[in-house]
Amino acid sequence: MTRCSVGILGALLLTSIPAAQAQPPDRAAATAVGIGAEPGLLGPGLRASLGIGALVRPDYPGSSDYDLTAIPLVEVVWNDRIFATTRQGVEVGVFLTRDRTFRSGIALDYAFGRDQDDNARLKGLGDIDGTVRGRAFASSGVGPFTLSAFLAQDLADNGHGLTAGADLEYRLRLTPRLSVFGGPGVTWANETHMQTFFGVSAAQAARSAAGLPRYDAGAGFRDMRLTLGAIARLTDSVFIQPRIVVSQLVGKAADSPLTTSETQVTALLIGGIRF
Repeated sequence: MTRCSVGILGALLLTSIPAAQAQPPDRAAATAVGIGAEPGLLGPGLRASLGIGALVRPDYPGSSDYDLTAIPLVEVVWNDRIFATTRQGVEVGVFLTRDRTFRSGIALDYAFGRDQDDNARLKGLGDIDGTVRGRAFASSGVGPFTLSAFLAQDLADNGHGLTAGADLEYRLRLTPRLSVFGGPGVTWANETHMQTFFGVSAAQAARSAAGLPRYDAGAGFRDMRLTLGAIARLTDSVFIQPRIVVSQLVGKAADSPLTTSETQVTALLIGGIRF
């Protein structure tokens, strides 16, 4: 994440706080679906979490270079229906259905773009603007297993296109205060998304400082991934949550001249307090 992206996240965070007072992972359905239903200290209808985290991820999709970024955590849930979270990016949404076995909802989130100054390989390709996406999500659980899916559409027509994904999660409670979770997932993207993030147009090829050739990236599966994480409650209100996602780019994304590493690792460590 670039300094510009951090600034955008901070600005969105500040603007989301008032909305959250009145009113989440991909990047995904896990952001919103993963919010628990435990009562909070603010009252029977309102729960909140505040904290900070450290995020390590590639400086652009397909890169072999990594950035370390500090991220804020603000999460508010009202009446187990309306939520706002920054757990995996700024998102505001509502659960349409929510019970022990099935959850579904809709949300608006902010998807970051790409700056050509992020990496020498991007020089001359131009910037990709961030955008607001509409997202629909659903999950169903049986025992320790949860199957979740999402569909996200760029609403501002900034080239992010349409993405869809699914994840299967297994959760195991080791102690009353420690749970571990993990499982596989997959993401599909339409031609607009793939061309924006993995394609090289003729004009971009002509401007490319790295001499990248023209490349057309069509619709298809973008990546397969494995997520591993844990939730540790140090006290009734203080928690730590580490998460690591190892993704393997596939198809047109893997073959792109922009891709210098098909294996992408994202690591996130969040600590906070629940109210």
